[in-house]
Amino acid sequence: MADKVCPTCGYQLQPFDKECPKCARIAEQGEQPQGQPTQAQSPGAQMPPQPAPPLGAPQTFVVPAEKVGFWTRFLASFIDGIIGAVGSVVIGAVLAVLGAPRTAGAISILAGIAYSVLLIGAYGQTVGMMALSIRVIRTDGTKVDYLIAFIRWIGSLLSAFVLCLGYLWIAFDPDKQAWHDKIAGTYVVRAQAQQTTAS
Repeated sequence: MADKVCPTCGYQLQPFDKECPKCARIAEQGEQPQGQPTQAQSPGAQMPPQPAPPLGAPQTFVVPAEKVGFWTRFLASFIDGIIGAVGSVVIGAVLAVLGAPRTAGAISILAGIAYSVLLIGAYGQTVGMMALSIRVIRTDGTKVDYLIAFIRWIGSLLSAFVLCLGYLWIAFDPDKQAWHDKIAGTYVVRAQAQQTTAS
């Protein structure tokens, strides 16, 4: 009688063996029997294609290692401050002509809120940030939405309330976050250092 061998590992079987003891022992140990390569080991094997993310999935950014520091952010805020001051003068002049100068202060405040929340919510940038090529993103790398932009603006009041200590915190924080960044869960990063994933 010809010797029987296991077709999987080549082990010589005894006449009374109903299964290969070597393969059975390997299977109990959770190993892959020799001679039976996995799909990843097979020549020319390819990984199955990854499913595309659903439509409307949030845009994802690659967060650079170096985040934007205090002075760059200060300069961006300075530019935004100039724009806000010019806007307040224009609003005051228009309302004076219309005979409602007392409402200029309230409208200027609302315009300032809208300026920050709408631009950061839509683009992740104010005009000052655009000028310096910096952007606000969430700490998980996703795009900031309007809710996060509004929470961040509310947090900026706290940053400014205590002698602007929340803004000065940027210079000492390892992630270069102000208090309002920590409240909203955001970073300020270089815009050109980011890449977007397909959505």
